[in-house]
Amino acid sequence: MAQTCAILRYLGSVHKGRNGEDLYPGLRNPDLSYEIDEMMDKNGDRFLKWMNFFLPLMPEYKNKDEHFLTWITKTMPQWMEELEAGIVKNKGKYLLGSKITIADIQTYSVFFKLATNEKFEHNLII
Repeated sequence: MAQTCAILRYLGSVHKGRNGEDLYPGLRNPDLSYEIDEMMDKNGDRFLKWMNFFLPLMPEYKNKDEHFLTWITKTMPQWMEELEAGIVKNKGKYLLGSKITIADIQTYSVFFKLATNEKFEHNLII
């Protein structure tokens, strides 16, 4: 995930969103950049959990059904509650307010990966 976040930060600092948003403002807005980094780091922690049932190369994959059950009954609902609370707190339609950031893009990518991957046996459950 580290390379993905670095690439997102680079692209977000060089390119604007469709409506001219700062996708990753960096020093132009250090507070928002901190919030973006915090969200992406929290997502990274959660991604480690879904890799246990999603990636066969992970040692924990041998217990993938147990890991998936924990994800779908505990980890994912807690994550959804946190995401929703953040959207409500920030009073916008995006995770950190009224404008899209790379944190939104990174978060969406997980759902896209899990829900649209026909090779993933639980894609219709997510």
